[in-house]
Amino acid sequence: MNEETILFYGWWQFAACLFAFIALMAIWWHIGKKQNDFGQVWLALSILCWSLSGLAEIYFTLSNIQSNFLVEGVRSILS
Repeated sequence: MNEETILFYGWWQFAACLFAFIALMAIWWHIGKKQNDFGQVWLALSILCWSLSGLAEIYFTLSNIQSNFLVEGVRSILS
């Protein structure tokens, strides 16, 4: 894949997952908090990890790091 495609995917993943995280936390704050249900919080945190994965994709693309082991390791940890 070329660099522009990877950057587009990284920014899209970051923005969409960050928005989903904020939306889920806002819904939990108004509804789930009263019911003492933390399942939605854990779901939101996992989506935040996907958002961070998008940022990592952008960082590794722009920094031209050639260590495939490091790139794949970070992707694996955040997924």
